[in-house]
Amino acid sequence: MNKHEGAHSFDADPDEEKKEIPIPIHDPNDQLTVEQMKRDYPDWENHYDGDAELTAISYERTQALRKIGKERGIGGTIQAIGGDGLRWAIDNTPQEVGISYDAHGIAGKHDAVSELDQLLKGGIDPDRPFYSMSFIYSPEAGGTFGADRPITKGGFVVVAERNKKLQEAGIKCVVVGEEYSRVLDLIQKRYPDITFIPWHKAPAQFTKEVNDADGTNIASEELTEKNRPHYHLPNSSDPRSRTPSTPTLIPTPHDSKTETDDEVW
Repeated sequence: MNKHEGAHSFDADPDEEKKEIPIPIHDPNDQLTVEQMKRDYPDWENHYDGDAELTAISYERTQALRKIGKERGIGGTIQAIGGDGLRWAIDNTPQEVGISYDAHGIAGKHDAVSELDQLLKGGIDPDRPFYSMSFIYSPEAGGTFGADRPITKGGFVVVAERNKKLQEAGIKCVVVGEEYSRVLDLIQKRYPDITFIPWHKAPAQFTKEVNDADGTNIASEELTEKNRPHYHLPNSSDPRSRTPSTPTLIPTPHDSKTETDDEVW
């Protein structure tokens, strides 16, 4: 586990046996298609004005977060679950690397899938406040920016080209959280001009880009089975451990231009 313990939501009792499950990673041999989801889910119904791809991505996100919440014994809505893989990615990117990448996390308060779609298709609105910070974990930044790392709850962190600003240069890539692991190929196909990076590959990829450009030899931590981050499962006696309530399967699509998320980084 990394030194910031980014993948743990609870402080475990040291006298109790730690129960953990690994955070899901992208497996190219385990990818869903729209056709497969229509076949496997009898309650399938197109949302997003009949956009089957967005519906599939959103549906899988909800199903994955429900599964994570159930396995961890976390109650509440899906908006309270997720973000652990992205936190690991940010916390394990070397500071001298992450500082070069301007990033913005989608909070997902309403519908992260729709918000990303509008952002990638319409671009960053120059007339609206757009907050960004480096792709690093920095407690000191909390006082200045109001956050110590880009927000991870929506499962997407958009990133600019190295040494450029998002609002000026636009989005080059998106680091993707574990809830989208089984639809990552579908997302990449939908937005071919944007590079989508699974959370567990981001530190190594950004470090390689910096090393190749500057001729440096900065080391980054490659994900292995030995250092793979896990979720902590609370003890059954923990009052925070309870059966999660069933969330709505498909978040209601909305027009993100009518919303104001000033705290979104």
